[in-house]
Amino acid sequence: RSLAKSTAGMVHASMFAKTGTQGVFNLINTRTLGAAENLCSGEKFANQSLAPMCSGFLVGPDTLITAGHCFKSIGKLTPEQVCQSFAWVFDYEQKSATSDPTKNIPITNIYACKQVLAAQLDSTYDFAIIKLDRKVVGRSPLKFRSAGKIADSAKLVVIGQPNGLPTKISANGKVNRNTEPSRFST
Repeated sequence: RSLAKSTAGMVHASMFAKTGTQGVFNLINTRTLGAAENLCSGEKFANQSLAPMCSGFLVGPDTLITAGHCFKSIGKLTPEQVCQSFAWVFDYEQKSATSDPTKNIPITNIYACKQVLAAQLDSTYDFAIIKLDRKVVGRSPLKFRSAGKIADSAKLVVIGQPNGLPTKISANGKVNRNTEPSRFST
Protein backbone atom coordinates (compact mmCIF):
# COMPACT_ATOMS: atom_id res chain seq x y z
CA ARG A 1 0.00 0.00 0.00
CA SER A 2 2.87 2.39 0.63
CA LEU A 3 4.16 1.77 -2.91
CA ALA A 4 0.68 2.52 -4.30
CA LYS A 5 0.93 6.07 -2.90
CA SER A 6 3.49 6.72 -5.67
CA THR A 7 1.16 5.60 -8.47
CA ALA A 8 -1.31 7.79 -10.36
CA GLY A 9 -4.07 7.48 -12.95
CA MET A 10 -4.31 9.48 -16.18
CA VAL A 11 -7.77 11.13 -16.32
CA HIS A 12 -9.19 13.32 -19.11
CA ALA A 13 -9.26 16.97 -17.99
CA SER A 14 -12.90 17.35 -19.06
CA MET A 15 -13.94 14.94 -16.30
CA PHE A 16 -12.94 17.31 -13.47
CA ALA A 17 -15.75 19.41 -12.01
CA LYS A 18 -15.39 22.00 -9.26
CA THR A 19 -17.33 21.37 -6.08
CA GLY A 20 -18.64 23.90 -3.58
CA THR A 21 -15.36 23.56 -1.67
CA GLN A 22 -12.36 25.46 -2.95
CA GLY A 23 -9.59 23.19 -4.22
CA VAL A 24 -11.80 20.07 -4.31
CA PHE A 25 -13.03 18.35 -7.46
CA ASN A 26 -15.37 15.55 -8.48
CA LEU A 27 -15.05 13.41 -11.57
CA ILE A 28 -18.06 13.55 -13.87
CA ASN A 29 -19.27 11.43 -16.80
CA THR A 30 -17.88 8.22 -15.34
CA ARG A 31 -19.43 4.80 -15.80
CA THR A 32 -19.21 1.70 -13.69
CA LEU A 33 -17.32 -1.33 -14.88
CA GLY A 34 -20.64 -3.19 -15.00
CA ALA A 35 -22.22 -0.62 -17.32
CA ALA A 36 -19.14 -0.35 -19.52
CA GLU A 37 -18.71 -4.11 -19.92
CA ASN A 38 -22.36 -5.20 -19.56
CA LEU A 39 -21.57 -7.24 -16.45
CA CYS A 40 -24.00 -8.85 -14.06
CA SER A 41 -24.39 -6.82 -10.87
CA GLY A 42 -22.73 -9.52 -8.74
CA GLU A 43 -19.47 -9.52 -10.72
CA LYS A 44 -16.39 -8.37 -8.85
CA PHE A 45 -15.82 -4.60 -9.20
CA ALA A 46 -19.01 -4.21 -11.32
CA ASN A 47 -20.19 -1.21 -9.27
CA GLN A 48 -16.83 0.60 -9.19
CA SER A 49 -16.39 3.78 -11.24
CA LEU A 50 -14.02 3.94 -14.19
CA ALA A 51 -11.94 7.08 -14.67
CA PRO A 52 -8.20 6.64 -15.36
CA MET A 53 -7.25 5.69 -18.87
CA CYS A 54 -3.73 4.63 -17.89
CA SER A 55 -1.66 4.32 -14.76
CA GLY A 56 1.89 5.38 -14.03
CA PHE A 57 4.43 5.68 -11.25
CA LEU A 58 6.84 8.29 -9.94
CA VAL A 59 10.52 7.91 -10.79
CA GLY A 60 11.57 11.43 -9.77
CA PRO A 61 10.16 14.34 -7.78
CA ASP A 62 8.11 15.51 -10.79
CA THR A 63 8.67 12.68 -13.29
CA LEU A 64 6.37 9.77 -14.01
CA ILE A 65 6.65 6.64 -16.17
CA THR A 66 3.68 5.13 -17.99
CA ALA A 67 3.03 3.04 -21.08
CA GLY A 68 3.90 4.54 -24.46
CA HIS A 69 0.54 3.47 -25.88
CA CYS A 70 -1.08 5.96 -23.47
CA PHE A 71 0.53 8.77 -25.47
CA LYS A 72 1.06 7.27 -28.93
CA SER A 73 -2.20 5.52 -29.78
CA ILE A 74 -5.06 7.91 -28.92
CA GLY A 75 -6.64 8.60 -32.27
CA LYS A 76 -4.70 11.21 -34.22
CA LEU A 77 -3.50 13.09 -31.14
CA THR A 78 0.21 13.76 -30.79
CA PRO A 79 1.85 12.93 -27.45
CA GLU A 80 1.93 16.67 -26.70
CA GLN A 81 -1.82 16.97 -27.33
CA VAL A 82 -2.46 14.01 -25.04
CA CYS A 83 -0.29 15.71 -22.41
CA GLN A 84 -2.44 18.86 -22.60
CA SER A 85 -5.72 16.90 -22.47
CA PHE A 86 -5.11 14.72 -19.41
CA ALA A 87 -4.15 15.11 -15.75
CA TRP A 88 -2.62 12.64 -13.30
CA VAL A 89 -4.54 11.79 -10.12
CA PHE A 90 -2.99 10.20 -7.05
CA ASP A 91 -5.05 8.20 -4.52
CA TYR A 92 -7.80 7.19 -6.95
CA GLU A 93 -8.73 4.25 -4.75
CA GLN A 94 -11.76 2.49 -3.31
CA LYS A 95 -11.20 3.02 0.44
CA SER A 96 -14.31 1.09 1.48
CA ALA A 97 -17.29 -0.68 -0.08
CA THR A 98 -19.33 2.53 0.15
CA SER A 99 -16.68 5.14 -0.66
CA ASP A 100 -16.72 6.88 -4.03
CA PRO A 101 -13.25 7.66 -5.45
CA THR A 102 -14.79 10.09 -7.97
CA LYS A 103 -15.82 12.49 -5.17
CA ASN A 104 -13.90 15.08 -3.16
CA ILE A 105 -10.52 14.86 -4.88
CA PRO A 106 -8.19 17.52 -3.45
CA ILE A 107 -6.25 19.64 -5.94
CA THR A 108 -3.10 18.48 -4.13
CA ASN A 109 -3.69 15.02 -5.67
CA ILE A 110 -4.12 16.36 -9.23
CA TYR A 111 -1.11 17.12 -11.43
CA ALA A 112 -1.05 18.40 -14.99
CA CYS A 113 1.25 16.93 -17.61
CA LYS A 114 3.83 19.63 -18.36
CA GLN A 115 5.90 17.82 -20.99
CA VAL A 116 6.38 14.44 -22.65
CA LEU A 117 10.11 13.79 -22.26
CA ALA A 118 9.94 10.57 -24.30
CA ALA A 119 7.27 8.30 -25.73
CA GLN A 120 7.96 5.11 -27.60
CA LEU A 121 5.61 2.43 -28.89
CA ASP A 122 6.96 -0.24 -31.19
CA SER A 123 7.50 -3.99 -31.26
CA THR A 124 10.19 -3.72 -28.57
CA TYR A 125 9.29 -0.76 -26.34
CA ASP A 126 6.11 0.65 -24.82
CA PHE A 127 6.91 3.51 -22.43
CA ALA A 128 6.50 7.23 -21.88
CA ILE A 129 8.35 9.57 -19.52
CA ILE A 130 6.21 12.47 -18.32
CA LYS A 131 7.24 15.68 -16.58
CA LEU A 132 4.48 16.89 -14.25
CA ASP A 133 3.61 20.54 -13.66
CA ARG A 134 5.18 20.55 -10.18
CA LYS A 135 7.00 18.37 -7.67
CA VAL A 136 4.79 15.71 -6.13
CA VAL A 137 4.43 16.32 -2.40
CA GLY A 138 4.32 13.58 0.23
CA ARG A 139 5.17 10.70 -2.13
CA SER A 140 8.49 9.08 -2.92
CA PRO A 141 9.74 8.04 -6.35
CA LEU A 142 9.83 4.27 -6.76
CA LYS A 143 13.04 2.35 -7.34
CA PHE A 144 13.14 0.25 -10.47
CA ARG A 145 15.48 -2.06 -12.34
CA SER A 146 17.30 -0.18 -15.10
CA ALA A 147 19.42 -3.00 -16.52
CA GLY A 148 19.28 -6.73 -16.93
CA LYS A 149 16.27 -8.97 -16.99
CA ILE A 150 13.90 -9.97 -14.23
CA ALA A 151 14.37 -13.56 -13.13
CA ASP A 152 12.02 -16.31 -14.28
CA SER A 153 9.42 -17.05 -11.59
CA ALA A 154 10.32 -13.83 -9.71
CA LYS A 155 7.65 -12.72 -7.24
CA LEU A 156 6.07 -9.33 -7.95
CA VAL A 157 3.65 -6.80 -6.56
CA VAL A 158 1.55 -5.35 -9.39
CA ILE A 159 -0.17 -1.97 -8.84
CA GLY A 160 -2.37 -0.09 -11.29
CA GLN A 161 -5.83 0.99 -12.39
CA PRO A 162 -6.86 -1.77 -14.81
CA ASN A 163 -9.62 -0.76 -17.24
CA GLY A 164 -9.91 2.56 -15.36
CA LEU A 165 -10.87 1.00 -12.02
CA PRO A 166 -9.69 2.41 -8.70
CA THR A 167 -6.19 1.26 -7.70
CA LYS A 168 -5.74 -2.48 -7.47
CA ILE A 169 -2.81 -4.18 -5.75
CA SER A 170 -1.90 -7.77 -6.53
CA ALA A 171 0.67 -8.85 -3.96
CA ASN A 172 0.92 -12.42 -5.25
CA GLY A 173 2.21 -11.77 -8.75
CA LYS A 174 4.83 -13.97 -10.36
CA VAL A 175 6.71 -13.87 -13.67
CA ASN A 176 5.30 -16.73 -15.74
CA ARG A 177 6.78 -15.97 -19.19
CA ASN A 178 10.01 -14.08 -19.74
CA THR A 179 11.19 -14.88 -23.26
CA GLU A 180 10.99 -11.48 -24.98
CA PRO A 181 13.90 -9.01 -24.65
CA SER A 182 11.88 -6.15 -23.09
CA ARG A 183 8.58 -7.66 -21.83
CA PHE A 184 7.42 -10.34 -19.48
CA SER A 185 4.05 -11.77 -18.49
CA THR A 186 2.76 -12.15 -14.94
